[in-house]
Amino acid sequence: MVSEIYLPAVAGIRNPLHEGLNRREIPSLSGLRGLAAVLVVFYHIFSKWKWERWWPGDESVVIFFELSGLLITWLLLRERRETGSIHLRQFYERRALRIFPAYYVLWFLCLVVPDAAARWWSFFYLSDVINAIRIWFPVMGGVVNVLGMTWSLSVEEKYYLLWPVILRSLTPRKLLQWIVPLAVIDQAYHLLVFAAGHESWAAFGFETRLDGLLLGSALAIAVHEGWKPFPWLLHPATLVASLVCVEALAAPAWHFRLGWGVTLGAYPLLIILIYVISKPPRLLNNPVAKFFGNISYSLYLYHLLVIYLLDSVHFTRMRWEVGSKITLSVAAATLSYYLVEQPFLRWKNRLHPRAKNTLHKAVAAGGA
Repeated sequence: MVSEIYLPAVAGIRNPLHEGLNRREIPSLSGLRGLAAVLVVFYHIFSKWKWERWWPGDESVVIFFELSGLLITWLLLRERRETGSIHLRQFYERRALRIFPAYYVLWFLCLVVPDAAARWWSFFYLSDVINAIRIWFPVMGGVVNVLGMTWSLSVEEKYYLLWPVILRSLTPRKLLQWIVPLAVIDQAYHLLVFAAGHESWAAFGFETRLDGLLLGSALAIAVHEGWKPFPWLLHPATLVASLVCVEALAAPAWHFRLGWGVTLGAYPLLIILIYVISKPPRLLNNPVAKFFGNISYSLYLYHLLVIYLLDSVHFTRMRWEVGSKITLSVAAATLSYYLVEQPFLRWKNRLHPRAKNTLHKAVAAGGA
């Protein structure tokens, strides 16, 4: 029984994961988000030379989902604990101000790109749906689609239309009784669709890719209810083994990675997430990591457009091409963060003057 597993924490026993999540600025999350975004950029840049298997880009999206589910669920649980409820209108307002400005600025910039695939599907956050309807993958065979990343944002936004309503309606303990089994069932469904030959649908559809968000949300609820990581989860050897496992799952051919790879990879990635919050490493907690964490959303959005534009330039050396794509992707993301994201983030915080200061940094960094 779930109720027998997730018992309240015993008084006086330290829970580093709970302590990390309760900090004013949750350690490692910003740096981890930045690292994941950089890995996705490298994955798409090096796909031209078929070296993408050395960069766990698909697995980076899984940890994006897990991180997002963990952070937003934790903030919503805290809001309910402190106010007695979850204010849906305020949540959707905050979410819109966090996600929409940079997203739609990019979308309008992409109007200059001729025949951009799934243009109107992405406008309505339906890029995931077209993968199921047309069984089509927008980034394939070295041809980069400028709106290819919108499938994952489409999955997230649909999830967050539904999840706060469910979270407000049921107790955390009740949710734990079905959310973990649901994540496993969703993985089985993913593999069934994949085995039936619909690889793109399995890899990029809404209902086939919910497991990462569900597992992240389940972790937040479990910690809220008193679950404490087992000691072996916080051993350095476990972290190393998890990293090796993720890289091993990233190495095989594309069709394996998007089937078994992202499914099995969700578990070592969740262990990595638990570890880096409980025992924050310097790699993810320094000014450089924080900077990339801040621009991670815009970096994720803009890098495909930069790659597309630079693919029309003739480079005499590969290192110049790679360096230009990385540099201009970071530059575009930095401009987007400071000129587009930041003004709306400040507006978002002013819209909710009653929000506690302890929530502001987590919310501004990409949460609710």
